[in-house]
Amino acid sequence: MTTLSISKSDTGPSLDPPAGAENSAARSGPRALVGRQPILDRALNVVGYELLFRPSTEEAAAPFDGNRATAQVILNTIAEIGLDNVVNGRPAFINFTDEHLISGTAQLLPQQQVVIEVLEDAVVNDELIDALTVLVNAGYTLALDDFVYDSKWDCLLEIASTVKIDILASSSEEIRSIVERSKSLNVKLLAEKVETQEQFDEMFELGFELFQAYFFAKPKVISHAILPPNHISLLRFLATLQDKEATADEIEGLVSQDASLSYKLLRCINSAHFALPQKIDSIRRAVVYFGLDLLRRWACLLAMANIVKRH
Repeated sequence: MTTLSISKSDTGPSLDPPAGAENSAARSGPRALVGRQPILDRALNVVGYELLFRPSTEEAAAPFDGNRATAQVILNTIAEIGLDNVVNGRPAFINFTDEHLISGTAQLLPQQQVVIEVLEDAVVNDELIDALTVLVNAGYTLALDDFVYDSKWDCLLEIASTVKIDILASSSEEIRSIVERSKSLNVKLLAEKVETQEQFDEMFELGFELFQAYFFAKPKVISHAILPPNHISLLRFLATLQDKEATADEIEGLVSQDASLSYKLLRCINSAHFALPQKIDSIRRAVVYFGLDLLRRWACLLAMANIVKRH
């Protein structure tokens, strides 16, 4: 039987933030926040991180919006802190709402470094299945979050790589049933919310390959100072991108007028996802390289991340 013992060397990269980032959001001024919780294998080695939405103090009173949460996690990680600074080369598990899955947001992210988590409240219809199939065929990996078996998931179980089970929300019979069903599928089982050594031992014996819970490690918050976007500039940018006759000069002009937009665009395009042979430091070159389709997706992501509903 394996006894839980996680040393500092077992936790993979340091949980301290990179230069320019902080574990506390207490510093003055707006900051990009990302929660990060380790995912461990059977030997208790860190093999990935789930990235979690963490609202700023100003946003905490606003109603939760899943689309905005996903957008903020992605932008804060990619365009502000830097993916490698957050996960150090390990896979990043990120929750995606139906809207983000269908709109193709995931295609802004590197296939080999992201695991797309399909939420338990996903509406499994032809549109969603088609979107997920496109992602899998493009090399992306899927995980089914907080999984409770229902026949509606059968088609997704065929293409998913990981099934995450909240062991506190499922009975022993339900867990064993899922374990038995998974034997005929090419999926890894991940146990969430393991709170005791006994629970870990039981899930270990059942054959779970991955583990994630406060019992192993609590999420750490990484933060980084940011320059917030000008909402008027962002809305103008979105409107221009919808105009089929918009020119590269017009788009370049709008981006160049807003320091935050310029910074985020250049940061995204110079990320590892695009693997460019040399750094792009010109807004014009970035606009031409991205193309209108990617720019629209990127701009919509910015809008979702920065427009707070306060009803």
